[in-house]
Amino acid sequence: MQQALVTPDRIPEWIPGTMTMDSSRRGWKGITLKGYHYDRQQAAIPPMRDYMIVAYDGAPTTMSRSAGGAWQSAAVGAGKISLC
Repeated sequence: MQQALVTPDRIPEWIPGTMTMDSSRRGWKGITLKGYHYDRQQAAIPPMRDYMIVAYDGAPTTMSRSAGGAWQSAAVGAGKISLC
């Protein structure tokens, strides 16, 4: 059985944080922007339905991810951005 893909509204179930922006009430067609701030550096997020843009502002760390294939790792920290 295939796992249902997670929507942006459900992200706080895996990474509790503070919502910083939400465009869902603006009536935009085909795009929604949600911003969250998290204090944690580590989280296991299930497969997402949509793309996520992650901006890092904390101490340097290693980000690892897999999109159905081999795991990839990269150093991230303040000023780095990733598209997941």
